[in-house]
Amino acid sequence: MRKLFAFILVALLVAGCVQAPKATASPTAVPTLEPTATPGPTPESTPYPTPKSTPEPTVKLSGPVPVTGCLQIREQGTYLLQDHIASTDLAPCIEIFSSNTVFDCRGLTINFSRRDARSDNNFSAISVFLASNVTVKNCFSQNFKYGIHVQNSSTVTLSGNTLFNDMRGSFGVYLNDSHDCLVSGNVLKRHPFGTGLGMEGSYGNNVTLNYVDLNLVGFYVAGSRNNDFFFNNVSRSYLAAVHLFTGSESNRFVENQFIAGFKQIEGNTGLLIQGAKGTE
Repeated sequence: MRKLFAFILVALLVAGCVQAPKATASPTAVPTLEPTATPGPTPESTPYPTPKSTPEPTVKLSGPVPVTGCLQIREQGTYLLQDHIASTDLAPCIEIFSSNTVFDCRGLTINFSRRDARSDNNFSAISVFLASNVTVKNCFSQNFKYGIHVQNSSTVTLSGNTLFNDMRGSFGVYLNDSHDCLVSGNVLKRHPFGTGLGMEGSYGNNVTLNYVDLNLVGFYVAGSRNNDFFFNNVSRSYLAAVHLFTGSESNRFVENQFIAGFKQIEGNTGLLIQGAKGTE
């Protein structure tokens, strides 16, 4: 019986009636797709502003500057002298180069203490050079070649100063190539070998209410024009109260008091004019 069954099975296989079972393929894994991010609008890059170059600010001093010795002033502001100064340098003690500046000695003295200086040394207590709108006030100075020397400047005011000097060829105030300055209320005294106020190459200045005493010459004016001298007291001049030199034109002298000088000095006169024109 078993042999019969095996024979039938073989026959069926040969005839193709019975197929061998096929191997079941493993299911193909379906790949899981990652969700694609929806692209948003690309933000525009914001450029940083280009920094502008900032100019250097003008230095402005916040308050009065105390002064304790000789110095050069190159920044505008107000400067206050704190104590007397004894200078020994053959150079200006206070040099002002800045416009819009006030220098106030507050009644203190700037003194030159050397005695070996010669008259050809051009040193001064205070000098103003290439500046405008400058005020120098309440200063005492002595023994300098120039008390206050103003050169190539304009709209400078000198007031309330007392300037002494016995050096030969000295000046209390000297205006050189300067214009529209005011010299008012000063004492220009005791320049027995020099001049109270000298002016050269200058114009449009106002000299008023000054007391000018004991000088070789009270006012010396050379090569200068259109300057006003009002209400000054010029006394005891050894040579002349006013010396007008060549090139001086259209200067006005109004209501000044010229007190007689020392009569024993030969040639003493109230007004000495050499080549000047148009003087009132």
